[in-house]
Amino acid sequence: MPIYEYQCQRCDAVFEALVFSSTKPTCPECGTEEISRLMSAPASPRSDAPSTPCGSDCGAPRSCCAGGCCPHAH
Repeated sequence: MPIYEYQCQRCDAVFEALVFSSTKPTCPECGTEEISRLMSAPASPRSDAPSTPCGSDCGAPRSCCAGGCCPHAH
C-alpha cells in the first residue's frame, strides 16, 4: 500500500493518499477525481543518523548509548 503525492487539476491542492489496489483517490479539498500523481523524490538515509551500533551485541545507534537510552549501554 504505497503513499503517493497528488495534485488536484481543479483546485490545485497538493495532498498525499494511501492507495489500495485499483482505487482512485479524490481531492480532499473539492472532492474531484481530476487529479494527477506527482513525481516524488526517493527516500534517502538521514545524514545525521549514525550507522555504527554502540556494541557488537547491541544494535542501538551510538547516539542512543551516549544519551543513556540504550538498555545495553557499555
